[in-house]
Amino acid sequence: MKIIYLLFILIPQLAFGSIEVGTGFSSSHSGRKVPTLALAYSDSSFALSAYSSGVRNDYYYHSSYGVHAFRLKTVGEAFGGQITTGIGLGSMYSKRGFKDTNDTSEQTSNDYVFGPAFRLNWTIANSFYVNVDATYGLRDIFSHLTLNFQDVISTSIGVRLW
Repeated sequence: MKIIYLLFILIPQLAFGSIEVGTGFSSSHSGRKVPTLALAYSDSSFALSAYSSGVRNDYYYHSSYGVHAFRLKTVGEAFGGQITTGIGLGSMYSKRGFKDTNDTSEQTSNDYVFGPAFRLNWTIANSFYVNVDATYGLRDIFSHLTLNFQDVISTSIGVRLW
């Protein structure tokens, strides 16, 4: 506990930030509507966000994790809420597996994406938010030549805890 107090004393910007907790969806599940848990720390000029989502049944599982770091800028207001945009870096890791009913072996695959990231945040009454985080992957140059950009978009709605 003393370490947390020390962090707030040594890094004053942390004391004035806010924690965001929300839920939404991510495009990392290839169009399937799998809920995500979204968490973020943000202050007036920086945000660090992360999400986790997954699904599992007897034959299939798919888990995805994303992390983003943004430099933020407030660009104005719309419909009574503050609009903030961000630019930075993002990454995503995804693992999935499939096991056929008559087969004992499991087929697995992993995906990863790393690249520039963009954020659009709309905060209403300093308490509720709607958020879009997008990462454009720079993984394989040949995929880019065929216009496959490995983009991952995470949308969420939630509350700011303080």
